[in-house]
Amino acid sequence: MNKFKRLLSLVTAMVLTVTMLSGCASEVAEEVLTTGDALVTDVPEETTEATTTTEATTTEATTTEATTEATTEATTAVVTTASTSSSDYTVDEMSATMYATYSVNVRSGPSVDYDRIGGYAQGAEVTVTGRASTGWYQVSYKGETGYVSASYLFSEPVATTATTTEDSVDLDDDSSSSTTTTATTTTTTTTSKVSYGDWAEDNGWETILSYMKEDRFVTVIDLIMEGIQNYESVIYVSGYITEDEASDFANLILPMLTVEYCYVESLGATTNGGYMNKVTVTYNVDTESQGNNMVSKLRSTANSVISNLSSSMSDYEKAKYLTEWLVYNCSYDGDATANNTAYGSIVNGKANCQGYAKGLFYLLAKAGFDVVFCEGVGDSAKHLWVKVKLDGTWTNIDPTWCDDSTMPSNYIDYTFFCATDDYMKQTHADVYNMKFYSVPSATSTKYDWFILNDCYISSASEAESILKAATKTAVSEGSSYVYVLVKCSSSSVYDSVKSSYGKSSYNSKILANVSSKYTCTAVKIRSNSNVRVYVLEKN
Repeated sequence: MNKFKRLLSLVTAMVLTVTMLSGCASEVAEEVLTTGDALVTDVPEETTEATTTTEATTTEATTTEATTEATTEATTAVVTTASTSSSDYTVDEMSATMYATYSVNVRSGPSVDYDRIGGYAQGAEVTVTGRASTGWYQVSYKGETGYVSASYLFSEPVATTATTTEDSVDLDDDSSSSTTTTATTTTTTTTSKVSYGDWAEDNGWETILSYMKEDRFVTVIDLIMEGIQNYESVIYVSGYITEDEASDFANLILPMLTVEYCYVESLGATTNGGYMNKVTVTYNVDTESQGNNMVSKLRSTANSVISNLSSSMSDYEKAKYLTEWLVYNCSYDGDATANNTAYGSIVNGKANCQGYAKGLFYLLAKAGFDVVFCEGVGDSAKHLWVKVKLDGTWTNIDPTWCDDSTMPSNYIDYTFFCATDDYMKQTHADVYNMKFYSVPSATSTKYDWFILNDCYISSASEAESILKAATKTAVSEGSSYVYVLVKCSSSSVYDSVKSSYGKSSYNSKILANVSSKYTCTAVKIRSNSNVRVYVLEKN
């Protein structure tokens, strides 16, 4: 249907081009904001992102890294014997067995404003004990009273996308052990019918909404997402976002809204009468059926990935597994279809930085984690990543920068896995104030990969022992290429390690005492990171 490909054309307005999240290379995606009186240009996009340097024996040559940068209510008889209530809602008791249509959160109260206490896997049998006045079901969950959105429970068993048990997605385990996983997932069946429920839960936006600074921001987002659910090409939203706020809203909020609703290509906005009055939608598809098929494939693939999580894994291990899966199964592509969507990264395996971030955001949210988007500038281009809460601790993950295609094979850059806010500011050109919602602080190094894996050099005196231990661990893998990653506590420690252990001296002082089967062929560094990566090739 052609209406899904039309852009709104206004002959009485001028065009404000708000540069959007680029693919962090030469790719530039744009949002269109039409205003009646002025042409405003936002921060210009650059053509490269995330520069790494290959360190030679005596000189350093810089190379540019190409990539681093449904709703169906059950018809059950309600037997009301009593009614419980709080100041915010009432609950009518009932007794029914229902089934989770997709992986879904269980919360302590009947809305997304309440804390998550657990989750059900797709197809799980759910004991329903009541219906809250908010529309959510009260359930019996592991001996506790919980609440689940009615959009995700059905009266009859549903087909699942993978064989799972409730424990396989239980995120309440507090184990702190660490493992490394190389993920390979095969998608099985997909659902024949797509049902849409609460848009925030569909798209993983529950946590972001809870941090919204004003109710009017939530109201306008609700209107936009309801329109997108109905495949509307023009959505009227006047009276909520002022003209002064419109550019920031188009830049900071609109690009991140459609995570599961991956059939959306882009969103634009117009202003009139002092307010943002319309949002225009361009779709990746020509028919609603095609869009539903994209969502179905995304859900089934994500559920298949998430089914590999187990109750014995800590939050850190789960987040690490999902990040590794995405990096191993996706490659940077600035031209691929739907590359700025979760579908691009999770299903097609080709994405730009927006697609990488949306893909990881979606996997983490569907696995039950609290997660928000962060935006800024990488080296010189706009960039997107996520922040996730692991066992009560917020931390940053930049999945695009975790994927370094300049490395020979099977490499993940853990420099940007579980990083603090200060470290993101140190390594990224800018970290934006998201303005419309508060972003939780990430100050703890509890999940810093280098600290957890004894690859953190606090002083020059311990560099040799840490390098030898890290090298021994790396070569034990036996792969054609292995990598030794170390982070230094400061620039002065880094300079000392760099001076003492360049490629040649590392080969003679460290590697020669550990293994004769490998040779260090390159040393990779990233500006301002204090991280060194020794690339070892099997002889």
